Amino acid sequence: MKQVKNVNKCRSCGYYAEHYIKTAKGFEEVTGCGHCLCRNLNNAQSDKIIKRWLGCDFYIPKSEQIKKDKRASRKFLA
Repeated sequence: MKQVKNVNKCRSCGYYAEHYIKTAKGFEEVTGCGHCLCRNLNNAQSDKIIKRWLGCDFYIPKSEQIKKDKRASRKFLA
């Protein structure tokens, strides 16, 4: 069986940003709504990947993106 690389892991990708709405209870995630922050893709490309459940070559796990952001902020603050 052929393995498909990175089949729509947008929700677990470090570049994916969920959309939220403000309610009486606070902020709540809008189910199935978000966008990609990857600078290697334009808006049309990222929308196509997200909406059509396509694989993406720029996928990175959220845990790696968090580590990358922490290193960048340390350099910025130093």
